[in-house]
Amino acid sequence: MKLIPLYDLQQEINRLFIAGGKFAKNDPRLQKQATVFNRLGEKSPVFKKIAEGIESLVNAESVDSSAKLLDISTLLYAILYTQGETVDAEQQESELTPVIPLKNVYTNKSYLALKPLIEALILQKEGRLDSVKAAFENGQFNDFRIYHLFDAALSERYTEFADYIETVIIPAIGAPMIPFILKNFSYEGKTDDVRRFRILRKLNCQGMSEMINEALTSESARLQAEAVKALGSDPKNEELLIRFAGDKQKAVRLAAYEALADLNTEPAQRTLVELFLAGKRKQDITELSEALRISLPDKFIPALLEKAKADYEKCIALDKSVSEKTVTGAVESLYTGMNPLVNNATKDVQTFYRDVFTNKKFRELSEKFASSINYTYYLGRIVNFAAKSLENTKDGLDCLKFLSENSPYDGFLFSCFRASVKNKTDKKTVYKHFAKHVDKLLKNNDFND
Repeated sequence: MKLIPLYDLQQEINRLFIAGGKFAKNDPRLQKQATVFNRLGEKSPVFKKIAEGIESLVNAESVDSSAKLLDISTLLYAILYTQGETVDAEQQESELTPVIPLKNVYTNKSYLALKPLIEALILQKEGRLDSVKAAFENGQFNDFRIYHLFDAALSERYTEFADYIETVIIPAIGAPMIPFILKNFSYEGKTDDVRRFRILRKLNCQGMSEMINEALTSESARLQAEAVKALGSDPKNEELLIRFAGDKQKAVRLAAYEALADLNTEPAQRTLVELFLAGKRKQDITELSEALRISLPDKFIPALLEKAKADYEKCIALDKSVSEKTVTGAVESLYTGMNPLVNNATKDVQTFYRDVFTNKKFRELSEKFASSINYTYYLGRIVNFAAKSLENTKDGLDCLKFLSENSPYDGFLFSCFRASVKNKTDKKTVYKHFAKHVDKLLKNNDFND
């Protein structure tokens, strides 16, 4: 076989891989190659096929040029490869199948246009995240020539950079990234392995069930935890998740709490409630509280309300002489106890809110420790969560009006205003109630839009 024309064509193909497939249309160098291979094709069918591939590429529109370029390059490299390999005469030939479907291959940008993005992905320099964000906004990120660099960026020590690649760039590309992610995925459970596992799950990678089972038996607690979270999508895993909720490894337990909340079955919720009320794992109490806030059946509200009331009684029983650390711990416990009730503002819960936020002793504690960052943080979350729960409850507006008038916490005022607007309250009534608070409402970020 005459190899020189093949090598000449190889140079032209490599040139277009760098420049971009869109430059192939009416390319004079390729047209010259087509003439050469048409002549050679008169004696050899394989050369004729190459000529047809070249002509198809030269005449292709920009949107199709990438696929055509990959077609001809696959054929060319297959032919060149066979010239240096021993072939088994009895071996059956099979069609070459690209790792990425040809319709998902994009090379519309020139190498020069991609250069800033490539440098941002491989060079440790200031402003690189901004460069990647700019490339994304300008649509310059979806090019299969740099998919491997996105995968490599998952190992980046700069967490914010790796997070952006994981949560924004790769999901936007979608399934074509799967082969690149799989290539470097390992069950060792390093940070980048955990990222790749999350991505593969999000992209619905084929064989994910087997990967989840493999991850569950790995030695990495972090990878096990990601696998446990994945179990929350199927009620069949209920019993297994309940067992994981008692695992010795904290990362696995916390993942089980999250998965049980996603599962949202009665046994799953009962398990979370019992663990929360027992309080045996104090180091997990915040995560249990959060899991219950996400999803909580009405039947469990009375028991959780009693716990919140007990936490509240401990707060107002504190003497004024107690330390900042003691009172901060008490209000943190109150926040944790009230958190599961946020999306469940029943009549009993509303009555509890009225008692808490109009209590003189509770207000005095707030005033005394107003300069404490930790105290005000938890107090602020309690107020905002309670206000939002009332705002999102059909009959919560009356309670909000009461608290906006009788408590010193502005969160209730802001939520009351939003709820009044949502409920299309009469304009005169809204004006009468909120006219004296206009300055506060205007300063609140929620209303700046």
